[in-house]
Amino acid sequence: LTEGGNEALQGIGLTPASTNDIGQRWDNISHCEQAFPDHTYLLDGIAKLNRGQVSDAFWGQVGIQCLGCSGCTTLCPTCSCFGTRHVANAGADVNTGSSTDNSEETVSQVRFWDSCLYEGFQREASFHNPAKQAGQRVKRFWYHKFSEDYLPEFGRYGCVGCGRCEQTCPSVIGVHSIMKRIADDV
Repeated sequence: LTEGGNEALQGIGLTPASTNDIGQRWDNISHCEQAFPDHTYLLDGIAKLNRGQVSDAFWGQVGIQCLGCSGCTTLCPTCSCFGTRHVANAGADVNTGSSTDNSEETVSQVRFWDSCLYEGFQREASFHNPAKQAGQRVKRFWYHKFSEDYLPEFGRYGCVGCGRCEQTCPSVIGVHSIMKRIADDV
């Protein structure tokens, strides 16, 4: 115990644990650990993703499954993609920003929640879309979640493993399903 811990326990009158109690504690911990499912496939899938061992053909197949509904990105606690748009307040022309009633210009640029899995998310002003195919978008999504390229900037992966995407996805391509397929099949 630390000094602070000893101070906190003073006067409580606790009896030290017996050897039998300590043994029972370790037995309980072992039992609990064995009750958890084996999720090593997550680490295996992440490793394969970072080694570039996932083919474009695999992502193409997953892209076919993806409905682009954004259920996963909406429920994900780490997703933060957004877009911007101009909003005309009263008395403004949204296209020019000019006042239609001789008052101040009242157009503002606002952020809105968006999803990187939408077809138009990366579309440029020239109408070029670097991720036109659903497979490219799904690949980018999972790459951003688990790429070691982002660890220095954010200090963690972009997925906490909660499984919300798994629960909402009608196409069964949430984190656990995808990483298991990558670990087992790729």
